[in-house]
Amino acid sequence: MKKLIRAVLMSAVMVVLMCGGVFAESSFVQQGGMIVPGITYVKAGTYIVHSSIFLTNVTNEVVRCNVTFYDQDGNDINNLAKVYTGSASSAPLLLATGSGEWDIPAHSTRIFQLDSLPSDAWKFGHADIRWSSMDPKPHKALVGALWLTGASSTGNFSSSAFINNGQPF
Repeated sequence: MKKLIRAVLMSAVMVVLMCGGVFAESSFVQQGGMIVPGITYVKAGTYIVHSSIFLTNVTNEVVRCNVTFYDQDGNDINNLAKVYTGSASSAPLLLATGSGEWDIPAHSTRIFQLDSLPSDAWKFGHADIRWSSMDPKPHKALVGALWLTGASSTGNFSSSAFINNGQPF
C-alpha cells in the first residue's frame, strides 16, 4: 500500500512538473499583427544598407510588442536585431539587442532594426510584428513605417513606406 501511495504521489508530481513547463513558455497572447516584407541588410566594403521598422503605439496603454526578423530562407535572425528610442544626443538610445518582447509605452515610438551583421553579408526577408495589451479592447494598437537607409563611398540615400498604408493594425 505504501508503494502504491508513493507511486501515485510521484505520478502527480511528474504531471505538475510537465504541465508547468507548458505554462512557463510564454504569456504573450497576440491581439494583432502584421507581416512586413522587404527587410534588407547589406554590408559589402563601404556599401551599407539596412531596414528599420518604426512602430508607434496609438493607444492609451502599454503595448507589448514582439518583432521577429526572418532572412531569405525563413531563418529567425533576431539575434542581429536592435531596439532603439530617441535621445537628447545625436544618436538614438539602444534599449535592447537580440530577440524578445519589448514594451512600447502609450503614444510612444520605438525603432526595430537589423544592424549587427558582419562584413560582407547580404540578408533580405521579412519581419513578423505581433502585439498584445493588458487591455482586451483594442483591436488596432500600432502604426508603422519601413525605412531603408544606405551609404557608400559615393553618398547616402534613404526611402520609406508606410506599413498597412499608414493605418493602424
